[in-house]
Amino acid sequence: MTRPEIVVFLLGLSISLAVKLPEEWPHCAPGKGFPECMKRAVETAVKSMGPAGLPSFGVLPLDPMHFDSLLIDQSTGPVAVKLEFKNLDVTGIKDLVVSHLEGDWTELHAVAQIPVPVILYGDYSVQGKVLTLPIMGNGKCNLTFHDFKWDPIDIKFHQEAKKGKNYIQIKEIDLNPQASLLEMQFDGLFNGDKLLGDNMNMFLNENWKEIFSELKVAVSKGFSTAYKNVGNRILSKIPADVIMAP
Repeated sequence: MTRPEIVVFLLGLSISLAVKLPEEWPHCAPGKGFPECMKRAVETAVKSMGPAGLPSFGVLPLDPMHFDSLLIDQSTGPVAVKLEFKNLDVTGIKDLVVSHLEGDWTELHAVAQIPVPVILYGDYSVQGKVLTLPIMGNGKCNLTFHDFKWDPIDIKFHQEAKKGKNYIQIKEIDLNPQASLLEMQFDGLFNGDKLLGDNMNMFLNENWKEIFSELKVAVSKGFSTAYKNVGNRILSKIPADVIMAP
């Protein structure tokens, strides 16, 4: 190696060796106390990564959680729309509380709720049909979910070998979102026609249950991908025997 290459190599090595879980994060060993430990671990991780992320692991802040884009593209059914969000921020996630958890480092089954409103705000464009009415427009939007929960959360793990060590990775996450109310505001509907836009927003809010039910799959897919990426980014840097250390 030339001198510059040695310096880069040693710098990279020192950084990799320094990467470790924050001290306040519990390490959860399989066994009797695993569910309670993992509940604390998840809540601690989400709360601490809310405003600041986890820079040493390359994890951006979770609250607000930012999506460059999120696409809901449904061509059939009562809600047949192409709805694209851009520059979307989601707030409320840091207040997540795990109310139930069971399983181990093979499979987890949990219920988590967020006691504060979960708010999605950003830019949107939409075209299609909602129930019986056509809809089109673009502009700013705000979607507020009350009593939001994931019920259930199902996670499957597996282990991967890397440089002589095993690392836990998330294989898949299935999420089922629920809410007691969804309030929606889409500005700029129908080329800015205020009367049509106000009537459509009223219609959307009056029929929020049907709309929420139809959009669940797409919403779940977007969030599960984000959660999986964050989880694997962290888990891929800490060997399994450290993660599961008592």
